[in-house]
Amino acid sequence: LANAKELFESYLNKVFTEKGEGWEERRVEEIAEVKSGKRVPKGYKFEDATTNFPYIRISDFTNEGTVRTNKLKYLSEKVFEGISRYIITDADVYITIVGATVGKAGIIPPCLNGANLTENACRLVLNAEIEKRFVYFFTQTNSFKEQVGINTRVAAQPKLALRRLKSILIPF
Repeated sequence: LANAKELFESYLNKVFTEKGEGWEERRVEEIAEVKSGKRVPKGYKFEDATTNFPYIRISDFTNEGTVRTNKLKYLSEKVFEGISRYIITDADVYITIVGATVGKAGIIPPCLNGANLTENACRLVLNAEIEKRFVYFFTQTNSFKEQVGINTRVAAQPKLALRRLKSILIPF
């Protein structure tokens, strides 16, 4: 499995670096709208029971590009209404923007379509002609990781500003 993963990563990097005729580079802001997540109100305690309003945190993101659903936190309807503009859909790509996991990316499973997204991540609302899996696979390349590293500012903890994320180049 380790060898297969290494082989896949090597091939993925090759695809995005050894571009053939007709490839071009576009900035993230040219292919998607970058939207932030939202923090729950200060002092808010998540609901003990499951509600219709899941809240996705960075700890819910997996290393395989999806979301772990067995330890989700949930919001009350009142809190959801206050932060309802900060949802993510299964058509989006998420990217973490704060902490040790800056640049971790993935796709939301359909069962979490419309869930609220933490303030420590953002979502790329992709233009209709852009395939979300293509963008996700690009986020797994050395090129993306290098651009995130270059564009991450470290103070108390690493942070990738949305305006800097918008400037990352993706080959098409």
